[in-house]
Parts: sequence; C-alpha cells; structure tokens
Amino acid sequence: MNISWSKAHYHLFDGRVRWQGHDVTGADPATFSPLNHIWARDANHIYTQNSVNRLADLETFEVLNHLYARDKNHAFYLSGIIQEADAATFRVLDSGRHIREGWTRKPENEDDDLGFDYEGFACDATQVFHYVLTIGKPCVLRGADPATFKVLPNSYGRDAKSVYYEKYRLKGAKPQTFRQLNQHFAADERGVFYADRTMDDADAASFKILGEYWAKDAKRVYFQDKIVEADPATIELVAGHFARDGQRVYGFLGQVVEAADPATFQPVGDSYFKDRTQVYYSGYPVSKVEGADPGTFQVVTEGKSDARDARSLFRDGKRLGPGPNGQNRVLNFFNAIRGRRT
Repeated sequence: MNISWSKAHYHLFDGRVRWQGHDVTGADPATFSPLNHIWARDANHIYTQNSVNRLADLETFEVLNHLYARDKNHAFYLSGIIQEADAATFRVLDSGRHIREGWTRKPENEDDDLGFDYEGFACDATQVFHYVLTIGKPCVLRGADPATFKVLPNSYGRDAKSVYYEKYRLKGAKPQTFRQLNQHFAADERGVFYADRTMDDADAASFKILGEYWAKDAKRVYFQDKIVEADPATIELVAGHFARDGQRVYGFLGQVVEAADPATFQPVGDSYFKDRTQVYYSGYPVSKVEGADPGTFQVVTEGKSDARDARSLFRDGKRLGPGPNGQNRVLNFFNAIRGRRT
C-alpha cells in the first residue's frame, strides 16, 4: 500500500486516484490536482467527485468557493449547472460554509470539513441564489436585488427592501431594523421571526432569548416558534433542550416531563438528568431510567455502559444489570477500571 498525497476527499492510493474510496475513472495520477472536496482536474478533464464533468471547459473552469464553480459557459454546483445563472457575471457572496453552531473543535486546515455546514449565497447581474450542499439545487431568491444584497450570519441575507432566510423572503421584515438574536431567532421593531417563519403572537419589545430554541416575551414562552404553556415570569433554561418554571420541567418541543421536580432537576452529563426521586434520559419523548438511583447515579465512559449507580450499569437510558450477584460484579467492574479489586 502506498499513499503519496491526499487533499480534501481525494487520495492517491496504490497509483490510483480515489474520491472517498471510489476510483476516479480515467484520472491521470501524474497530472491530477484536487481543487476542493467537490472538483478536481488533470491534464484532460474536470472531475466532479469521482466522475468526469463533461460540461466543464478545461481551460476556463475555476472553483469559486466550497459550493460553486464556473467556466466561460456555465455556473456549476455539486449536481450540475445552474440553468438560470449567467456565467459571465456569476459570483459568490460568501465562503460557502460556516462552523456549525456549538462546534468547538477548530479546523486543522482548509481541507478539514468536520463541523461545517455547507450553504451559501451567490448572484449574477440580475438574480440572487442560495444553495444547501446535497439538498436539491440552488434556488433563486425571487425579487432579491443583487446590487444591494448582503449576507448575514446563520443563513440570513437582506437587500434594500427585504430580508431572506435561505431562499425564503421573511414576510413583513424590515431590513433597516432587522437584527439577529441568535442562530434561529431574529426581530425588527415590530415583529419576531424563527428561521423563515413569522411569529405573529410574539411581542418584539419584550422578546428575550433563553437558549438555542427557547425564548419568551412578557406574556408567553416559546420553543422555536411554538407557544409553550409555561410561566414567562419564572421560566429558565436548565441545559440543552430543557427548561423549567416554578411548576414543571419541559423538554424538546416544550414537552412536559411528567412528575419531574423543577426545584431539583439538573443535568448529569450530556444525555441524563435527575431530580430528587428519578433519573431521566434525554430524547423525544423524555424517558424515565427505570431502577436508577438518583443519589448515586453518574455518567461513565468505560466499557459498554454510559452510566451507573451503586447497583447497576446503564446504556442509552436502559438498565444493563446487575443479575445474580450483580452488585459485586458492578463494583468489581468499576474497581477494575481504577486498578483495584474487591
């Protein structure tokens, strides 16, 4: 086995050019050059992933960013040409990718694509386009003005007259006063928006973000753009998708976590929560971890389990043991991890 070079998803492996484990048919290893994770070239052809791009002009083809390319005849995306685009005036408006919200690992180099969302805007002399990689094809933003269009974070954009989320125009949004509140919520002086949807019941003057999906105004609590029957005066984020007020605990989509005690409800690691009487496993719906002791429950990372208490092991919210003599076996398991034996 001999690996001489690699870039993005292209590799030279045993003298053959490959893209994500597939042979690039007809590629010349001696002159082959990856251009990014989608396109490459050699002395004879342009390639899209592992196939020859027979529509591309070898002499004038250029990659514009992580999503788009062009030559003298066409504007390109992953699956072909953008029929509506004018190649001569086609240009990109952003890098075509952004770090996924909440992702903390830094990319190691330009070809590192872990943690990125691939989507972005482009335009020609008369139209604006938006494209999400691998989902459909680039869409025309009807009515958008390329001369005044500006890209905003988190898939938003605006021109002199309108605000857009991806390909959708936000009904009633005023670009002069439009502001983003987090990666999902936005507002202007009169209205509140969640992604591409107008939140007709929300009060812009008192609207406040609680977490990624949670928000409130003076009268209501919201999960995304859905009203949750919770108390806006006492609602607070616990962790992840969970929130609580003075009476109840709420999970994903505002689901009430039945019988949970809001005063003692707290996270235990990333996937588990507990209160004074019960352990819960995060999901939709939230499930009780049957048989778990909240007093001794803790998350672990060793072996086939992901949590334990004084009596049992648990995996994905399910009890694994202990079975006959189970308590001693559990203790032996954890003592062995620590280098001790009972």
